[in-house]
This record gives sequence, C-alpha cells and structure tokens, in this order.
Amino acid sequence: MEARSDPRQGVSAKRDMLESYLRREVADGGHYFKSRKIAVDIDLSAKEIGAMLRQFRETGSDFSITKWGYSGGTTWYIERDPE
Repeated sequence: MEARSDPRQGVSAKRDMLESYLRREVADGGHYFKSRKIAVDIDLSAKEIGAMLRQFRETGSDFSITKWGYSGGTTWYIERDPE
C-alpha cells in the first residue's frame, strides 16, 4: 500500500516559505507588495499568497499587514511588528 502525504504539510511548507520571503524583504522597513509579484518570486499562485496573507492578519504573525486595494491585483503593505 502506498503512503499518502499529509496535505497540511504542504501548506505548512508554503507558509514557512512565505514567512522567510517576507522577513528578507521587509528587514529594512515596510514595503508594498502585489500578490502576483510575491507569487512569481516564490513560485506559488497569487491566490495562495492572498489567502496566506489574510490568514497571517487574522491569526497574528510577526508582521503588520494592511490590504490597500484591488487595482490590477491586490496590493499589501507589510512591515515587521515592533518587538
């Protein structure tokens, strides 16, 4: 019998990849991002990025995330929370 992978493991890996990306990108201060630009940079879909960023906002994370609008794709302002 073939072992099945846990789908949550893939989500966790994607979340970790996005968190690492954001840490690098906002290390020197806040930045505006388009979901699709992040998606290209880390090889995920813009829809996945948007869903994870909304989840980060709702569940708490090391980032302050503000959704700025939808003009040619969602724009997010992301900065590190003060420690």
